[in-house]
Amino acid sequence: MIKIVAIVAVAAFAGAASAQNLLVNPSFEFGTFLPNGDNTMDLGPGSANIAGWSVTGPGVAWIGTPNPFSLLPSDGTKFLDLTDYPGVAGGVFQVVALTPGATYRITFDQGSGYYGNSYLRVLVTDSMGTVASSDFTEIGIAQSRWFAHSVDFVARSASTTITFGHFFGDGNYTGLDNVSLELAGPSCDPDVNQDGVADQGDVDYLINVIAGGDNPTGIDADFNQDGVADQGDIDALINVIAGGPCP
Repeated sequence: MIKIVAIVAVAAFAGAASAQNLLVNPSFEFGTFLPNGDNTMDLGPGSANIAGWSVTGPGVAWIGTPNPFSLLPSDGTKFLDLTDYPGVAGGVFQVVALTPGATYRITFDQGSGYYGNSYLRVLVTDSMGTVASSDFTEIGIAQSRWFAHSVDFVARSASTTITFGHFFGDGNYTGLDNVSLELAGPSCDPDVNQDGVADQGDVDYLINVIAGGDNPTGIDADFNQDGVADQGDIDALINVIAGGPCP
């Protein structure tokens, strides 16, 4: 019986799904890009040139690679400068369908360079008002750098707006790239054999425990917390190890 379950687990491990990004065009790669001589496109308020995104505020700059600003994207070949050329307070937003009461995590890369400090606000809103608002500041130095940040929030409405903007501070460059919005499930520890790494060894350990073997680490074999220790727990562990959410 242990051998049969192990075969199923290994097969499932190869095809385990990772968490789904709920945002469209998360690295701003797609849309109607009509660059000027600097391989940059200025987008005014209301512009929908970037597929899936709308511009708010005075405007943003959509920048390609290469460009004369010594700036590089963190993912793909394009990125945004939320200050546009004049250092104005621009931003972009996207409306997404969420599950009320569920916890979500926004992640993004914020860019800074030698154009002054970088100021970025993440704003989550719905029909009832502000759900979450977080400000991030990065010091500008003489090179292009990217910083990873995250914001967690609990959805209140099925329709929620996610906005990234240069809505405070001064500065002449606030980069944005590689954004994501994913369901943030409860925390869990996939390292069930407690050897310091989450891998196939943990899958084998759980299989053995469910089959009646020794359990020296004392883990709860009901990994997905559905009330029974079975193949579903093995599948859930495989998915978490592959980068999916906790059950």
